Order: sequence, then structure tokens, then C-alpha cells
Amino acid sequence: MNAYAATGLWDQYGGQVLQRRSRLQRSGYVAEKLLRGTQSPVWRPNTSLGAILGLLSTYGRNEITYGAPRISMSDAQSSFPNRFSEAIEHEATPDNDELAEKLADLGYLS
Repeated sequence: MNAYAATGLWDQYGGQVLQRRSRLQRSGYVAEKLLRGTQSPVWRPNTSLGAILGLLSTYGRNEITYGAPRISMSDAQSSFPNRFSEAIEHEATPDNDELAEKLADLGYLS
């Protein structure tokens, strides 16, 4: 079940994420990952009730703010595409050397 899809807009302070599937689909995605996913044998023994509730809380929200981004959710949503397409891929290109270095340090760029 590939029911997880989201659109996000990030800056150096955090990000805004808009979930693109229904809560029911996202719950099914989490359940499959915990019960049948390739990593489930590792996750199950190390999963507490608090961790499961945290997952459900994150996947249950339609809008998620990480950190303290300088763009509001409403401004971020206005720049999101109206329709989610798995076929469209955008390559992120850093606009300065400092950002490229930070992304490389995090393992996103080589």
C-alpha cells in the first residue's frame, strides 16, 4: 500500500508540509509499515505506545509545521501545486554555497 504523499516547502528554519492523502489512507500506511513492512521486524520490538501515538498524531494531521519556518502555511499552500503528481520530479538546486554545504553535510548532496 503506497498511500503516503505530501508536499512540503522548507527553508533553513523549518518547513510546512501538507498531507495529500486521507487520514484513513495514512493510517493504513502506518499500520502496514509497522506490521508488514520490510523494516517491521526491527520496529515492532522497539515500538512503545507513546511512539505509536506519536506516529498517529503526525500522520493524522493534514498540515504539519516543522521548526520555525519563515513562511506561513497559507503562503506555502499557495505555492504548492493544486494536484499531486508522482510523475513530476523536481531537482532541488542550492542557490548559494553555504546552503549546498549544509545539504552536503546532511547527506543530501554529494
